[in-house]
Amino acid sequence: MIKFYEKNANSSKNNIITGLYIFNKASINKIKKIRKSKRGEYEITDLIKLIYKEKKLSIVNFGRGIIWYDMGTFENINKVSNLVKTVEERLGQEIGNVL
Repeated sequence: MIKFYEKNANSSKNNIITGLYIFNKASINKIKKIRKSKRGEYEITDLIKLIYKEKKLSIVNFGRGIIWYDMGTFENINKVSNLVKTVEERLGQEIGNVL
């Protein structure tokens, strides 16, 4: 049994959900079943829990060489964007293209 939690400062877990989600129309329609959190927001974790309970969730464990950055702020998005650009230029190949 897998448990899903919203991120918090005290987390000691080894696994994360990176923020790369691909939902189909049926999954999006499940949002109607979700209630707003104490923060007054719909939490993506609640949608993921619903899909998991229906056994329709695919989980991919990334191997070594994967780096995850929290890009929840414009400053962090800019930092990571610049890092990816620099690494791609040095390697001469794309590393940050999800297409």
